This record gives sequence, C-alpha cells and structure tokens, in this order.
Amino acid sequence: NPDYLSGQSTSLRKGINSCHSSSVMIFLGDQPVISEKTIRAVFQFGCAKQSASDEPFVVRPHFQSTPGHPVFLGNVQKMDFTGLEGDHGAKNIIHEMENQHYLPVRDSGILLDVDTPEAYEKLKRIWLWDST
Repeated sequence: NPDYLSGQSTSLRKGINSCHSSSVMIFLGDQPVISEKTIRAVFQFGCAKQSASDEPFVVRPHFQSTPGHPVFLGNVQKMDFTGLEGDHGAKNIIHEMENQHYLPVRDSGILLDVDTPEAYEKLKRIWLWDST
C-alpha cells in the first residue's frame, strides 16, 4: 500500500478492493500471539454465517466480554468502505452494522497489541514465563 502513512484505513480499503471473495478476515500486524485455535474458530463461525445469509455481517472474537481480532467480514461486496479514513480501520463500519456476531474465546492474544518497545519487552517476559 503506497498510502500506508495515511492510516490503517487505506490498507484495509486496498485489500478489500483487491479481494475476489465474499468474505475476508482482518488481522492486525501488531497482534502476534493470537492462537491458531481462535483463528480457526472465527473462520468456521464466519463461514457458517456466510452460508446462512447474503446480508453483510461481522464476527468478532471476545475475551472476557472485550472484542478483539481477527475480525471476519461477510458479504463484503455489500459493504461501503468509501468513508474509511485515517487509522481507524473498519471500526465505524462494524459499529453501524446490524448483523454483529460475538464469539467468546479463551484467548487473551486477541487483545494484545505489540506496537511499542515497552509492549514488546512485556511480551518477551510473558513468553519466557509461559515457556518455563
């Protein structure tokens, strides 16, 4: 995305416009510890909803009632991404959608952003702790 400095929304729009699928999953590059189990659960739940409806919808994993990523967007051709601006991604579109589905997960990694040196150091300490 040559316009990446204009914010996350430009990358999302570029990806959506390049997509030839009826659904997409959105991952953030600064969330490296989302479990494979969570990714599969969101994908499978989204695919089941996709086969049951032709209306736009979103699936969001929730850890202890807090939404996170990855996000599954179904029937994306019927969504309007033209109003996306800045570094907000699809938040505005998601909040305005009528068909929102929440999937409870036991994966705190859906909430963990690693976008500062301090967050990276914290993540290294957690991983060291978990691997011993």
